[in-house]
Amino acid sequence: MWAFWAASRVVLLALVFAGRVLGAQQGVLGDIRLYDGWGEAFVHGHGLPVGDETWQYPPAAILVFAIPALAHALTGLSYRAGFPLLMVAVDAAVTAVLARAGRARAGAATSSVDPSSVGPTPSGSAVSSAGPVSSAGAVSSAGSVSSASPTFSTGSAPAAGSDSSVRLAPPAGREMPGPAARVWLIGTFLLGPVTLARFDLVPAACIIVGLLALGARRPGWAGFAATVGTLVKVWPAFLLVALGRPSARTLARLAAGAAGAAAVVGLTLVAAGAGGDLLGFLGAQQSRGLQLEAVPATAFVIVRMFGTGETARYSYGSLQFGDSTARTVATVCTVVELMVVVAVVARWWLSPARADHLPDPDADADADADADAAPDLDDATAASSAADTPVSTAHIDSADSADTSTASAVTATAGSVAADRPAVVACDRLLALLLVVLMTSRVLSPQYLIWVLAVSAAGVALAGRAGADVPAGDAADVPAGGAAGIGGADRERERRRRVGLVLLLVAVAVSQLIYPWRYNDVIQGRIVMSLVLAGRNVLLLLATWQAVRVSLTRPAGVPGPWPWRRRP
Repeated sequence: MWAFWAASRVVLLALVFAGRVLGAQQGVLGDIRLYDGWGEAFVHGHGLPVGDETWQYPPAAILVFAIPALAHALTGLSYRAGFPLLMVAVDAAVTAVLARAGRARAGAATSSVDPSSVGPTPSGSAVSSAGPVSSAGAVSSAGSVSSASPTFSTGSAPAAGSDSSVRLAPPAGREMPGPAARVWLIGTFLLGPVTLARFDLVPAACIIVGLLALGARRPGWAGFAATVGTLVKVWPAFLLVALGRPSARTLARLAAGAAGAAAVVGLTLVAAGAGGDLLGFLGAQQSRGLQLEAVPATAFVIVRMFGTGETARYSYGSLQFGDSTARTVATVCTVVELMVVVAVVARWWLSPARADHLPDPDADADADADADAAPDLDDATAASSAADTPVSTAHIDSADSADTSTASAVTATAGSVAADRPAVVACDRLLALLLVVLMTSRVLSPQYLIWVLAVSAAGVALAGRAGADVPAGDAADVPAGGAAGIGGADRERERRRRVGLVLLLVAVAVSQLIYPWRYNDVIQGRIVMSLVLAGRNVLLLLATWQAVRVSLTRPAGVPGPWPWRRRP
């Protein structure tokens, strides 16, 4: 994985530094020159560039721009080289986090018992038909009792050719980077040099950390990461919307993390002498017209393809349509975005509490501790019993202990899987909300797709952690009290996720073809590239539809009340 990371990032850096190479019609260094001016001015005490119409970012973005400027002042490294190298460092950190998230699932080294090899004894106890079971309380081939702690794969005996058992852990020593890191590497490489020539990797890293923190039941860190991302670029605030209404304690931890992030960033800005209108970027955003690549501008692109209509002109940092019709459409886009956000807040925060809301970490921790304690008691009982029992009886008693331990382990795993579900639900909601907002936005620069790639990669990591222990199978094959409900609904959600991800990756690759390679053709209304842009927008709309369908489908859960509400 790291070999591919290194090779792909060398290619991206070469494309950034080379400018218009291999027939590219545009370079990607234009925004870096803007960052350079802002960062150098800030480092030399001139504060925020609030009078610049191209300044359209929250105040903490200046801290990102100041890092390469500070490096230039201290080491002489040019800003043109320093900024892409900073983004490479951020990208490496994101890749490492996603790879570790995959290894956390694959690296839990334990042994397992195949239920298909267990047969009944005359007393009805389960004993391995191939020989004694090597686990706590089980008798080895020499007749001795092994004290190793067991972790079982269990379930109803699967039919031939099926895999419907509950797998609690993969084989020992297995380490894999996980699909999330691969999705991130491939997606960002397909997007091209824009990945390293814009600062959107920073809020993307924040949202990935926040989502994974939710999966680890660390709402304080999730609030901290989401707030830092919001202060750099506004969109990570949607994570707080997608959470739904959590328990009071979880909400307090989220708020504490958010307050801590705001304090750290605010004190840093004050110490650096930032001043002026901190919210002035909002006015610059609303003054923009309809960007050429935006989905609502597709009709204008098609009209321009036939030689009529307005030519997009550079203004407010991008090429946009600015006539009265385009501005009316842009205003409608803003109204629709606000309506969407208000609607989802009302749906996810103001509606009565449901099972898909964020868990109470303390309640989950107590449940996990209880579940972990149960197998230890069973193991001790089984070992004590086997020590005073003849070998023939010990086989039966140890098998009974194995059954008890298995049930406890399955219950613990079901709880763990269920506890991961709210983070997956929040990620699905965030992806759907983000795509809907982007599809209705007046602006859709190619670097915005980094946002969607970040949420998609985090979703792959979270869905894998929540579902890897319970592979797709019939719900009837899962033992009572286990991870029931893993059936058609979850398989359909997973299928839609995969379809949406494929559509997104294709759209990302097409976006690189549009910018920087053939952007002039789009500006001039050339037929082929105008149709390519329209096709890219259709792909994004289809991906949005898949994401919305996933977010509206309630995942299958564990029977009874889900364990993320506070217990009485």
